[in-house]
Amino acid sequence: MPWIGPKGEAVPPHPRPEPRFEGDLTADRIRWIFRDSADFGERPVLIGGDPAKRTTVFFLNGQVRNERMNDYILRPLATSPLLREATPQAAFRMMTEGIVYTQLVQVCTTLDQAVFALINGSVVFAFPGEGRMISYFAATEEKRALSPPENEPSLKGARDSFVESLRTNTSLVRRRLRAPELKIAEVIAGLKGTYNVIKIDPAYRPAPIEHKDVFGVTFEQGRNELKIDESLLKEMPTQNKEIPADAKRDLIIALITLKYTQSNSVCYAKDGQAIGIGAGQQSRIHCTRLAGNKADIWYLRQHPKVMNLPWIEKIRRADRDNTIDVYISEDYDDVLADGIWQQFFTEKPEILTREEKRAWLDTMTGVALGSDAFFPFGDNIERAHKSGVSYIAQPGGSVRDDHVIETCDKYNMAMAFTGIRLFHH
Repeated sequence: MPWIGPKGEAVPPHPRPEPRFEGDLTADRIRWIFRDSADFGERPVLIGGDPAKRTTVFFLNGQVRNERMNDYILRPLATSPLLREATPQAAFRMMTEGIVYTQLVQVCTTLDQAVFALINGSVVFAFPGEGRMISYFAATEEKRALSPPENEPSLKGARDSFVESLRTNTSLVRRRLRAPELKIAEVIAGLKGTYNVIKIDPAYRPAPIEHKDVFGVTFEQGRNELKIDESLLKEMPTQNKEIPADAKRDLIIALITLKYTQSNSVCYAKDGQAIGIGAGQQSRIHCTRLAGNKADIWYLRQHPKVMNLPWIEKIRRADRDNTIDVYISEDYDDVLADGIWQQFFTEKPEILTREEKRAWLDTMTGVALGSDAFFPFGDNIERAHKSGVSYIAQPGGSVRDDHVIETCDKYNMAMAFTGIRLFHH
């Protein structure tokens, strides 16, 4: 069905084969396709007010203009004396031949036609046992583009205005993606903040040369198109040459993270996630310390004392997270002092002592560490060992590689020389 919108643009062909949906054209199939999507709506309608001509109208909130749907489609169909007196077959024919004034009427005979009519802003009528549906175009006008709004009303005011703003945003997403698989979730206003919706062109390719202007001086560098995979982990200068599959995964995650992180940078990873990143530092050891401290915090947050903190009911997530960070630091008095702890806990927790923290951190092992450039000295390895690092990937090439390798052997670490630097400036 052609897209009749403000710009009169045709719908581009979809790269996936047709038909998109198999099966009979029924109301239940429409409901199944748009299941769990908060903007999907339906209403029962008695054609001509006759209970014998009961139908169901489907629509997507935000895609249709409510007054257009109600005033120009639903009300005429429900109150027409001609439709009331007609047989069901005659009523179906009359509904396709101008009894409702609208820009576009279409008889849908396939699921694809009905589904994309809904997405493009039509209301769709389903008739029991008919095997056909009728769509009426009732799309709302596009109120804003992907750029920031200039004239959109603020969200302050009556509830209807707030809902309309939400519908405007969901319809924006629907228009850009036009995907039946898109599920729009419903959340309670105020529990979540703002959000960004990003549409990515899969055919886009960035320029091979990157440019940056600094006070009139233009710097150029080739774009880093390096593919990061296990092939970078073959050169093993250490005595321990065993890196298990999960550690290789973590090393690859660390290296990919470094590829897009401001240099100088170091990344600790474990269990398929980055747990500490130290970036933008002038010294490699500062990166290793910063990232290691973050990895320590990640692990300390899993200490039994932390996991069993007696939180007050309905504490906000941000307050809980910030309180944990302070509780496991040396500034624990900021949340445990009398008159303060009552804001977060039902009873005053015990202090997590320095000795308890060290004993807990000593149980952290199997951490992977990546570096975007070579480690110049063994002090980086010493610091990494304190945070449970067992596997390392770095370019190599330092004049003190021998010292770095010796320090790894001291702690039975397995280290791979990748031979590539991942500088990002």
